[in-house]
Amino acid sequence: MDRRYMIEIAKDAIKEKLIGKKLIDEQELVKKHPELAHKGAVFVTIEKRGNLRGCIGSLVAHRTLIDDLVANAKAAAFSDPRFPPLSLEEFESSDFSLEVSVLSE
Repeated sequence: MDRRYMIEIAKDAIKEKLIGKKLIDEQELVKKHPELAHKGAVFVTIEKRGNLRGCIGSLVAHRTLIDDLVANAKAAAFSDPRFPPLSLEEFESSDFSLEVSVLSE
């Protein structure tokens, strides 16, 4: 799977929480990309102006890749204890960037 697609899923997960509207259809995504249904572990890193703004991940694959990606994207944006929750203004800023790292088995 193309890593850019995973970044878009992570961004949609964050945006869902920011706007309070469901944007991700997990079943449809799994149909298009069956590997998302396999167990996987990811880290989601958020940067603002090149500086760390949030980073949360899983060291062990304990849930499906889609579930881990969505949960860790939201956790990096809203639950990293080092930073306040991400605002909509930050999310929409050109200074915002997001990376997804998939851990190997």
